Amino acid sequence: MDLAVTELAKLEKAEAEIDLFIERRGREFKDASAVEEMWRESTRAHRERRRQENAAAWHSFHRHMQELHATLSEEHRTKAEGLLGAEPGAVS
Repeated sequence: MDLAVTELAKLEKAEAEIDLFIERRGREFKDASAVEEMWRESTRAHRERRRQENAAAWHSFHRHMQELHATLSEEHRTKAEGLLGAEPGAVS
């Protein structure tokens, strides 16, 4: 009878250890899933910030180029008018 009780106790202990292992793995999986989701969100936020920074940089570049070309255009118009003997700034 003692042998059966001892075997039963061993089986119950093994079963409790298995249950504990399964629970621990479940928590680890949930933790890993949460970490992965936080990483995804962080990556999304980073990409959005970079997209906005790049858009602002391109906007600044194109505005600068617009101003540069407007200045160049005015200089060339003045030079062209001067070559034809027209008054600078006069409407052609």
